[in-house]
Amino acid sequence: MGTWEIRGGHLVLVALEGLIKTADGFVEADLKTAFPWVKDTLRASWVTNRLRCPEGRLVSYVHQGYASRYERDRVFDFEEGRLVAEWLILNPPEPIVYRIDEHGHRVCVEGMCAWAEETVPDPLGSEDFREVYKVWGRPPAAEQDDGYLLGGEYRHPPR
Repeated sequence: MGTWEIRGGHLVLVALEGLIKTADGFVEADLKTAFPWVKDTLRASWVTNRLRCPEGRLVSYVHQGYASRYERDRVFDFEEGRLVAEWLILNPPEPIVYRIDEHGHRVCVEGMCAWAEETVPDPLGSEDFREVYKVWGRPPAAEQDDGYLLGGEYRHPPR
């Protein structure tokens, strides 16, 4: 199991847990055991792909991999480990897509196409995106904690 971070615009492997098979059997492994030449972290220069990180409360459960839907998705596009695009998608009822600029500001857009620059009205206005329930009318229950979960999915970009 790997722990990843985005540091300085690059995807970085910061921790690793697991087992490695040796001549003597299986031994517990960490980042140093698996990659002895690495000092602290390993820049993921081999990753040219799109990564999806679900955020928020579970909206609809699907018993199949990462098909369940959450309130929001963060989507990151990487080329050779370098972050080239970041997206924020508010899911219910229909996805609301934001392009995130290098300063962390959001702009509501029609879809996740790098060439599509056309903006659309933002249904949240200046509201905090964590309050997406204001758009689709399902506020958190008072007896719940904030209920936010994080997860991840590795997907191949369309060719």
